[in-house]
Amino acid sequence: MVLAFECDPSTNSEPGLAARWVESYLAAGHEVVLFTHRSQTTAKSLNAEVILSQTGRTRPAPTVAFLGAMKNLTIYREWLGSASVFLRDRATEFDLVHHVSWSSVRLRSPLHKHVPVRNQHLVWGPLGGGHLAPWKWILRSRDAFELVRNFSVLTNSLSSLRRSSEVTYIACNYETLRVLKRRGGTKLVTMSADVLRADQIAKAPKLMTSTSNKLLWAGRLVASKRPDISIWALSRLIARENEAHLEIAGTGPEMERLRSLANHLGVENHITWLGWVKAAAMAEIYRRNDVLLYTSVRDSGFPSALEAAAQGTPAIGFRHQGFGANYSVNFDCFVEGSPGARSSELGDVFADAVVKLLASDYAMASAQSIALAGRHNFLGRAAELLQDVERVSMTGRGQ
Repeated sequence: MVLAFECDPSTNSEPGLAARWVESYLAAGHEVVLFTHRSQTTAKSLNAEVILSQTGRTRPAPTVAFLGAMKNLTIYREWLGSASVFLRDRATEFDLVHHVSWSSVRLRSPLHKHVPVRNQHLVWGPLGGGHLAPWKWILRSRDAFELVRNFSVLTNSLSSLRRSSEVTYIACNYETLRVLKRRGGTKLVTMSADVLRADQIAKAPKLMTSTSNKLLWAGRLVASKRPDISIWALSRLIARENEAHLEIAGTGPEMERLRSLANHLGVENHITWLGWVKAAAMAEIYRRNDVLLYTSVRDSGFPSALEAAAQGTPAIGFRHQGFGANYSVNFDCFVEGSPGARSSELGDVFADAVVKLLASDYAMASAQSIALAGRHNFLGRAAELLQDVERVSMTGRGQ
């Protein structure tokens, strides 16, 4: 049985992750029952039995963003309760129960209250949320949300996991893995939560697009992703008389501040603001740029870096958290600066890394990026994990 709040095979986000896990279990020859709150075309495209909870389905959506977020959290908590009831009533029918949760290890799971039947195994994850934002950066930026979140992570890491010996925990990065260990988890594996299919990966490497440095930043424009570093890096490259252009794909609360920074640094004419971009259109954007600047200082995974790698576009970023744990290549992809340093200082560091990367064997870096994406083919990695789980949970149960 797969428990997932949302499931949508057409996306690369959390609903898409749930769909990929359903596909993995089906590919391994298992019958699958999916218990979910929202499901798009799942029954038809995945050939799985789908049971929809009725949680919050008749409530009107609030127009205020904050109220909308609170409504979604309320619905999610109600769904957790309905999933627990479903487990109580039907759990004996299943050999394995997997709560697909691309969310924080700090949240509760229906598995917390479930007592497995004989030879039944539980899987929870992939999980993030065990990583801290740099304290130096938080205190300097006076970001109250990140400060509270850091203390919440530390407090949560001291609590114990219930029945840890009966659960396989999937962690997205080493920080979350360490939290799970401290909380008593014993069956621990690492696996990126970022979804890629084989048909999304380029067949051959690419060459540099031109003599100009074509840079890309992609993601939500929020403080923890440090998009301002990319603008500082652009200004440093131009100051060194390098031709450079930056495309920024994404929207968010930092947009106005970033535009002001670009004007202040005199690089506004060297930036293209793409705004929100459909997932289907991102592949071409990755291909037409030479390097992705991955500047996040608090990220469980490395989604845009993996998507860029699939198109043969290398990325550079910090050696920590999701990027540090998963971006394994044979070229210089990690910057030397501390994630907690000032953006102006990190602009120099990223500019140095860009110059070094683009002066090296670019075709080799592109090929290495595609190879990385191939290693993170979701169905292949999930199949390896399933083999380990099945050796423990399926023996003697006729599966």
